[in-house]
Amino acid sequence: MLNLRGNGIVVMDLRKRLGLPAKAPDLQTQIVIVDSRGEPLGLIADEVIDIITLPRTALKPAEELSGVSSLLFAGLVHAEDRLILVLDLDRLNGAPSAGGAHA
Repeated sequence: MLNLRGNGIVVMDLRKRLGLPAKAPDLQTQIVIVDSRGEPLGLIADEVIDIITLPRTALKPAEELSGVSSLLFAGLVHAEDRLILVLDLDRLNGAPSAGGAHA
């Protein structure tokens, strides 16, 4: 939980949700606040490089992806010279983690 301007916000560790090894939080830990199912959700990220806004039409299906974590992605976006995997926040927030527990 995180207190943001007097409101309690659930915080999810993306490493755990994506089945990656855990990393202990420190003073440099970055948390991105997003809207998921109409509620704020904090996502712990290793690094935030950029925040961009793209039209929904830029999102392409991620059918080429395989593995358990692929269920957590909404699709792919080609932005300039970058290929970006887009997380499906609703599935991420409601799907069991790789270890089988809920975040």
